[in-house]
Amino acid sequence: ETFYTLLLDGNLREFALVSLPKKGAISFTAIGKDRESLAAAVRQAMAESQVLPSQLVSVQVRQGKGAFSDTRSVALMANLIGHFAGVPVRNLGVGGRWQLTLKAARSLPQESAIKPHYYAEPNITSPK
Repeated sequence: ETFYTLLLDGNLREFALVSLPKKGAISFTAIGKDRESLAAAVRQAMAESQVLPSQLVSVQVRQGKGAFSDTRSVALMANLIGHFAGVPVRNLGVGGRWQLTLKAARSLPQESAIKPHYYAEPNITSPK
């Protein structure tokens, strides 16, 4: 059986679904970018690749200096997928290294829920 990890980049709004075989090299099953609906793109990629949530071993998130709403929505999506698939969700921070072996992905510590990490106050102007 093949297992997968889901990588979400909150700064670039990109994702990768990576197969993690017990032996041999990893392979990128799906890679995508969708500024409008990252969740829908991930769902579609998993369906087209015939990857079941039960085959996920982790969800990994890198958050960068992305937009306020993007940062928040990627954290929410990661938490939902992790919760319903029953897998650990890990915030790797800015420039964190993806864990791309089955052993490393399985050994990620479970966080109850990752929180969005904002690098600046939201740029909200007062009404004119």
